[in-house]
Amino acid sequence: MANQFLIKETMQSMKDLSAVEIDELKGNNPIYAGVELLGYHEKGDTPAPIVYHYIDLQNTPEPGPENGGSVVTLSLGGTLVHNFGSEVDAKYFGAKGDSIQDDTLAIQTAISYLAKKFNGGTCYLSPSFRAGGRYIFSKILVETNIVFKGTGGILKLKDNHLVDSEVTYYLIHNSGHKNVTYDGLIIEGNSPTNTLFKVADVITCTGKNSVVKNCQITDAPDSGIMFSLAPSTRCEGNIVEGARDLCIYINGANSADKTHIANSIVSNNILSQGALGGIGIKRGSGFLSVTDNTIDNCGNGISVEDSGNEVFPEKLLITQNVIRQIGQNYIGSIAALSGIYIAQLINGIICNNMVYDCAGYGVYARNIEQVCIDGNIISGNKTSSANPSFGKSGIVLDGRDKGIRNASISNNTITDFADRSLTATGLKHTQVNYNKCIGNPDIYVDSVFGHQGIVIANEANSPSSHNEVIGNTIVNYKSNGLHLNGLSYSVVKDNIIDVSGQSQAYALRMGVNAINNIISSNMLDASDSAHQLNFTAGTSSNLLKDNLMAKETGIARYIRRNTSLQTPVGVLTPKYEGEIVLTTAGGLKYWMSAGILSSEWLLISTSNASLTTKGIVNLAAVIPNISQPDLNNTTASDVAGLSTWINTNLIPLVNAIKTSQNDELNNQRTAGQQAV
Repeated sequence: MANQFLIKETMQSMKDLSAVEIDELKGNNPIYAGVELLGYHEKGDTPAPIVYHYIDLQNTPEPGPENGGSVVTLSLGGTLVHNFGSEVDAKYFGAKGDSIQDDTLAIQTAISYLAKKFNGGTCYLSPSFRAGGRYIFSKILVETNIVFKGTGGILKLKDNHLVDSEVTYYLIHNSGHKNVTYDGLIIEGNSPTNTLFKVADVITCTGKNSVVKNCQITDAPDSGIMFSLAPSTRCEGNIVEGARDLCIYINGANSADKTHIANSIVSNNILSQGALGGIGIKRGSGFLSVTDNTIDNCGNGISVEDSGNEVFPEKLLITQNVIRQIGQNYIGSIAALSGIYIAQLINGIICNNMVYDCAGYGVYARNIEQVCIDGNIISGNKTSSANPSFGKSGIVLDGRDKGIRNASISNNTITDFADRSLTATGLKHTQVNYNKCIGNPDIYVDSVFGHQGIVIANEANSPSSHNEVIGNTIVNYKSNGLHLNGLSYSVVKDNIIDVSGQSQAYALRMGVNAINNIISSNMLDASDSAHQLNFTAGTSSNLLKDNLMAKETGIARYIRRNTSLQTPVGVLTPKYEGEIVLTTAGGLKYWMSAGILSSEWLLISTSNASLTTKGIVNLAAVIPNISQPDLNNTTASDVAGLSTWINTNLIPLVNAIKTSQNDELNNQRTAGQQAV
């Protein structure tokens, strides 16, 4: 048996074996055991030499058609074969990587070989034999159970391949094939020469259990990576730099079915220069986690978009992403310029993200329900340049259509925005709690009236009602700290509001539509007493209790006025409905306004009142309990003692009741009420 090989340097020279060389490979006792191939296009251009064997087709099963790699048909007849196993480099099937040859067919043939012979395997793309060479391609289909793995080779989309604006081009895709992995690929999208297409995403995953990891994509003509009809997929550790659309596009079904992208994870990607955004989550996407991504210099950061026909994402987790410089340089025509943009969402957690330097909004959320926006750090831009469109607002809750319902906006830190740190409309059963809003008075602002901490207002179809505004810290704004322009049946308490460094700023401002709220235990500090609390004329029906006015002294510190009048009725105009006033003439008395007219004061204490340090009314004297005598076995001396008991117990009780009733009648007359 021969143990030496016929040596050939290239595939073409092997195909051109002479008749003598072919005969030396034949038979039971050939001169050569096989052909050792040293390269494909030239010596040394494959990872290693490989050995082909001659087969007798009359006595050997058909190996399959010529494929330029594992099965080679000789020019003079005969077939050479090599079994690569389930791992193969595309170079062994003719991929050249010289930046000239179209390597699409060679790469596709290598993948198809693995799919047909082994029902899967790994196709490697190693560095080109030519320094700086690229593997030119136009369309590659990755089939079931295939790992398409880059080990240093660089793919480049063919020049002028995208030439029709009505055509959907699939560049690298799996077309529904399952268990496909794209690993470590380096792809140049060559967008300058590819401008006409309907869709032309670089990698398109449309099969279950797809994985895209550790890939590098630059200059994508459309989106960099796109997932659709791909449940249980992972997109992790990729770098996308430059995309006309999105760096990563997650596309759910255009229906109520939320399983098309379910149980998927998008994590640890580095994304930049996406004109329409870093990550887009669209249509019926659901059960998706987007975590630990870094997004820089894109039109949007992360966008959650509906399809306009009641199909929208649900059940999303967006957490621990770093998003910066949004809407500055790479801006698409419809980019929202927001760090996180939500058009509509039910059931979601947006937490622990860091958002910096957005041209528009840090977080914009419209029509959300059962969504938690918690623990995010959101910062505008500290520039003082006159750029009114830069860094407007931190968090915007826009309830124009369906409202903001059953949501929690809590524990966020919001700084350095030129307009409002947190603005909300159409809130229902929502918490705005424990946020830290820190204004920057040196930042450029269009108008002093635009620089506010937290603003809550109504929408025409969705008033803000039945909410909590609790425990927020609001500091250093030029216009208003907390502006309740529209809010009802809500609790506003335990907020610390300090705008004392700004001469025109109100700590707490109540609009005409802020009614029927409990406003308690807030600390209000402004530059002077007039700016601590402001009520728009007509504001009514709010219960204010135990709030601290830092610039007041004495009882007024607790939002209560005192006056030397005997009665405020007809004399003193209330500042707001529910205001409490203490009169001192003729004994201490508390009054509460039932409206905003001087005639609408009601006495709420008795003339027998004393004042504690917090202005709480207590009774000055207490009638003791009466001890009933034991009348069993009464004696003469007991009868005599009964007179004493009546004088010391019963008569004082009757007199006390009479005095109390007379005082009450007198108080009612003084208050202008008709005694019955």
